[in-house]
Amino acid sequence: MAGGDEAAALGAACGTGDLAAMQAVLSASADPAMLMLTRCEKGWTPLTRATLHRHVDAMHLLLEHPAADTAAMLMQTCSFGHTALLLAAANGHVDATSLLLNHPSADPAAMLAFDSTHGMSALIAAAHFAADFSPYDNPIRPFAPLLLLLRRIAVELQPSDAKQAHMTRVVEALSDQ
Repeated sequence: MAGGDEAAALGAACGTGDLAAMQAVLSASADPAMLMLTRCEKGWTPLTRATLHRHVDAMHLLLEHPAADTAAMLMQTCSFGHTALLLAAANGHVDATSLLLNHPSADPAAMLAFDSTHGMSALIAAAHFAADFSPYDNPIRPFAPLLLLLRRIAVELQPSDAKQAHMTRVVEALSDQ
């Protein structure tokens, strides 16, 4: 399979959560580490695509693959400027957010401080979407546990950046409701 075909196949498998297909593509690849950092034709990395589609098992497979450069994968953005953590937090994926922040290769301070090309960090995204959340719009987005997780981590980090400190206060206020 050529490089572009491998990236497309891995991206499609991540999008559907097909673990067997993901494993087959990674096993057949001459450079699985590079493949896991390659964006598909639509601009998604394998990790951001699995995160976007709520496939925590697929995320776990990518992060635990022996060839994975997990530190790079955790900080890598899709072509839209979003990390997997930002996507997980913005969409209320508590399990995905927890997996990403608690991974042994994770740097939670860097991950929470990261601003996408749109000026939105994971903490800001979670607070923003939680504030706009109405249970009548989409009752499956459980923001309360996500906000508690992000608040705990943000408090542990004691952010020095004024924007992050402000968003920590916003998250605390929202999670107290």
